[in-house]
Amino acid sequence: MKNKILYNCNVITRMDLAMTNKRVSHTINNISYSLLTAIPVLLLSFVARFFFTMYLSEEYLGANGLFTNILTLLSFAELGIGDAIVFSLYKPLANNDYAKINALLKLYKKCYFWISVVIAVAGIALIPFLPALTNHSTLPNLVLIYLMYLATTVISYFYADCQSFLMADQRKYIVTNSKNISLIVQYIVQVIVLIVTRNFIAYLSIQIISQLGMNWYIKYYIKKKYNYIDIKNAGSIEESDLNVLKKNVFALMFHKVGSILVDNTDNIIISSFIGLAIGGIYSNYLLFITSLTSIFVYISGAAYASVGNLCATIDDPDYKYNIFKKLDFFNFMIYGISSVCLFAVLTPCVEFISNGGDTLEFATLATIIINFLLNGMRIATNQFKNASGLFWNDRMKPILESITNLILSIWWVKYMGLFGVLFATVVTRIFITCAFEQYVAYKNIFNKKFIKLYAAFILKVIVILLLGYLSYNMSMLFMDFNIIVRILLSGIITLIACLLLMVLIYHNSEEYKYFYNLAFNIVRKFKR
Repeated sequence: MKNKILYNCNVITRMDLAMTNKRVSHTINNISYSLLTAIPVLLLSFVARFFFTMYLSEEYLGANGLFTNILTLLSFAELGIGDAIVFSLYKPLANNDYAKINALLKLYKKCYFWISVVIAVAGIALIPFLPALTNHSTLPNLVLIYLMYLATTVISYFYADCQSFLMADQRKYIVTNSKNISLIVQYIVQVIVLIVTRNFIAYLSIQIISQLGMNWYIKYYIKKKYNYIDIKNAGSIEESDLNVLKKNVFALMFHKVGSILVDNTDNIIISSFIGLAIGGIYSNYLLFITSLTSIFVYISGAAYASVGNLCATIDDPDYKYNIFKKLDFFNFMIYGISSVCLFAVLTPCVEFISNGGDTLEFATLATIIINFLLNGMRIATNQFKNASGLFWNDRMKPILESITNLILSIWWVKYMGLFGVLFATVVTRIFITCAFEQYVAYKNIFNKKFIKLYAAFILKVIVILLLGYLSYNMSMLFMDFNIIVRILLSGIITLIACLLLMVLIYHNSEEYKYFYNLAFNIVRKFKR
């Protein structure tokens, strides 16, 4: 039986060699081109935050986090339509079915027009509740600031169909580069505006203009490069396809609720129960986590459309599992090593950008980093689960996780403050979110047993937490050093030690050898 499976995989590999090479090529392009602009964006975001904290109060930081979370909650109106239609695009794109592509894009554009209207109306209706949500903050122009955030969110839906089409066609780097270039310009202008005016309203105006510019360019690119796109004259999608789409949207509605309530209620609970000032301190930590996540999303997310293409064209579960193991290992390595390093450098980095401002204790720091790690370790599982269209199979998971997280957060914030809110998210992710997602993927895609693989997942989290604790205590040895020297010494020593340890543990694994050979071939190609 084992030989038969290997034989089938070898046959598929030979038949699919050209397509596999194309997927790898698209993935590498998505990573390399995106990183060219992502690094400057990351650096400039820190520069912008430095000047932000220099010229504006922590309450503005808290308002930024709060309003961002409120508007993300309102994006529930999207109902998962985007994910459902992107999944529906994989097969027609692989088969060059232009009629179906145009029909889907036409439906997508119509849906998002009404979604933007609903979000705008719902957002305006929340204005009377702003005093309660901000713990009766006296921040000037609070309503105007909120409306500017609302405008930025509504604008983001104008060309959502264009962005999703490019991502489904394995051209995510076009979207990423457009976004990053607009952000580079935005951050530079915002810093200048802060220095000259010290005005938060002017600061936000630049953000709105940047969003408009990015959307216009993506629309222009598609019009120029894809001459078969003709939404105005597109027909309607077939009834059978529409029924599948409705079912997926209904299932994704549950996922949307869960994702929003778990990821975006923390700042609302923090600001309502503790205040905007504490939310501002937390947002300084979140800046680094979000910035690092955005870099890794370019790397890990680059394979998303390629996984979609794989699942649309290959049926063999062992072949898929072989690819999954490589992606899962890759995500664990970059998120695991980064998490250990964050234990050593995150707090001193926050001290630096906040000009010696308040910081958080170790327990709260640990919950922030573990949430970052868990999100990274879910990526490969969700890529395969979503690319296989398994939205319906775990539709009740989001409801359970959101209710659990909300109850625990409100309960624990009264006794443990900020730590209680963040620890509730950690507990929810480990025992509900990750468990459900892995069970569905292992059972329905790979035909593998869940318990053993989930136990290995938990063990990885524990190992990273222990290494992080050692890393944090090691960084305390450099407390008397200059802050920059402390960050550099702690970061470099932790990174080298962690890399050596990972290589020692995994150097004989199939996944390590694959990425070692891939990196070697890429380097050899550039040397020629």
